[in-house]
Amino acid sequence: MWGTCLPSDHSLKAHDYCKGQVDPQSLRVDKSIVDGISALYQKVASLEEENNELRTRCLTLENIKDDNKRFQCFTSMPNYATFKAIFYYLDSVALQKKKNWRGSEMESKLPSAGNRGAEAKLTLEEEFFMVLTCLRCGLTLADLALRNNLCESTVSRIFTTWINLLYFHLKELCQMPDYCDDLGKAEQF
Repeated sequence: MWGTCLPSDHSLKAHDYCKGQVDPQSLRVDKSIVDGISALYQKVASLEEENNELRTRCLTLENIKDDNKRFQCFTSMPNYATFKAIFYYLDSVALQKKKNWRGSEMESKLPSAGNRGAEAKLTLEEEFFMVLTCLRCGLTLADLALRNNLCESTVSRIFTTWINLLYFHLKELCQMPDYCDDLGKAEQF
């Protein structure tokens, strides 16, 4: 490279930047520094192992989807396959045009080309799992926000959106009897 850029009589042309003399003293490292670095590497490995262990204890879809008993306990669905079937049904009829609840109005989940929103932290499947867990276990919005690393207002919006979606697309499956017509009023009233 230097041969093409510099004139032939330039002093840098004769210098070799790849080879040089190394000071032998610079290669010596104090044993206490090596021991300190080694201890830090062991501490990082220990903390990574502890972190992985704690992650397996979290209430996430990934952690309980293979255990039918736990899955039913937290979602009221017998297993992950049932959950997935309902999710696929909702995906086919509603999730492509899912609307986010914003106060008294609905807003499209899919951002337009000019209006890109922030990337969602949860997948739609994880949002559905969070809503079912909330309904089954009675968790508060603050608890769900903490568990999913979201702000409380985001959890509220997700929950309201999913409740509306479930109501509009599954209401035929869960018809409640009309108590006024079928049973009559109680004698006290």
